[in-house]
Amino acid sequence: MHTGSPNQGLVGREALWHPQCLSKKWDPINLGPADRQGSLKPAFRSIFSPRSSKTNGKIRRQTRGDLLRRKKMDNMSPRLKAFLSEPIGEKDVAWVDGISCELAINLVTKGFNKAYVLLGQFLLMHKNEAEFQRWIICCCGATECEARQSSTCLKEWCACFL
Repeated sequence: MHTGSPNQGLVGREALWHPQCLSKKWDPINLGPADRQGSLKPAFRSIFSPRSSKTNGKIRRQTRGDLLRRKKMDNMSPRLKAFLSEPIGEKDVAWVDGISCELAINLVTKGFNKAYVLLGQFLLMHKNEAEFQRWIICCCGATECEARQSSTCLKEWCACFL
């Protein structure tokens, strides 16, 4: 006897036409059971529907901003995602997106051995990306691409955690 979710282990059309699905009035679009009035239960709608999300126990429709944020996250490099996934803590400066091995060595020799020290320099410049980019190019020998990536990484981290 099949236990758990009627759609568990079933793929494609099998899941839609399984006898247990039909007997419990399963909704094939959202893969959740319908209640007595025929509408989806909120918990299943929030889990399976791409147009809603659950925050603090309440269901809300996704806005255009949510979709843009998701698209923005998809465009991030894996290194930037890894850096933004948690607080800085004791991460080395090489964890910052855009910092190459050579640039990391230059930064360490100048005293910027940890990511939080580099973040402090960024904050001292009042989160001004152009000023930070000029500083890291002139003082540390970064390329324009490295400077742009590292300033963007620090700006995104500030937006997430400050």
